[in-house]
Amino acid sequence: MTNPTVVEWFDGLEAVLEKEASVTGLLAHSSTIGQAREFLVARLLKTILPTGVHIGSGKVIDSDGKESKQVDIIIYDPRFPLMKLEGGGLYPVEGVLATIEIKSSLDDNQLRLSLENCRSVLDLRVMGEHREEAERQIAFYMHKGEITHAEAQHRFLYRYHPATYVFSFNSKTSLDTTCKSITSWWEGIGWMNSNYFPLLPRVIVAGGIVGVTNDGRITLSSDTGNRHAMSVFETNLRFRWFAVHLMDAVSARLGLRNYSERFDYRLTDYYPFDEYKQAIAGAPTRFITAPVAASP
Repeated sequence: MTNPTVVEWFDGLEAVLEKEASVTGLLAHSSTIGQAREFLVARLLKTILPTGVHIGSGKVIDSDGKESKQVDIIIYDPRFPLMKLEGGGLYPVEGVLATIEIKSSLDDNQLRLSLENCRSVLDLRVMGEHREEAERQIAFYMHKGEITHAEAQHRFLYRYHPATYVFSFNSKTSLDTTCKSITSWWEGIGWMNSNYFPLLPRVIVAGGIVGVTNDGRITLSSDTGNRHAMSVFETNLRFRWFAVHLMDAVSARLGLRNYSERFDYRLTDYYPFDEYKQAIAGAPTRFITAPVAASP
């Protein structure tokens, strides 16, 4: 059980952000992406993220010469070099902690465009220095999840890539329509359709609808077994789901190691994941699953 004071802090954050978003007009349909981005950076990201991280926008690039589409928000580890440009920058993918696509209101077309932008980041190749370290982590995922080497490798690569997010203050689609749009886009991209590397954002917030990817960190129970890729549900806790997941993803990427003792600290017990799961218990939930491979 999470420290009650921590839960109260997240409750207060949700209430303040919801009220301020309403006062500034972001919960109406007339706000611009610029207003939405400014609010999210100033009022949420600067509240929950370490002061040392860089928050910008631009394109993410890899060493093969590929680049992402223009990204609304890039959260970057300043220990890595970046190439600043007027109106944005070029960010080597290895230093990117997370990317966020911002929308004031989301319809089917805007959702698909946001998924494409996230995919353009996840399609980049992330270079690692020591293959043996990767194999140790892949072996860990194999043992933990009782999955194949290929599946464990997909999981490792997904978590090794930047965490991607979509956040919209409003949505013009229902829960069922949102799920159908995500599923249709995913099935149509023609890639490997792996539920361990699904090319989907870690969290999608579309008004009062939240989708959370089954990425090995936060998992909602499902009767679809290993094909379960994302859980989508209705909730009034959208800021909290988004903030908690982003805090966890960024802290995990930055590392919390005591090098003198060669020991990693753990912060996950501070995040009220269990309480949030209980809050949506009984709410309608849809599970997006990996397509079944066609018979040869």
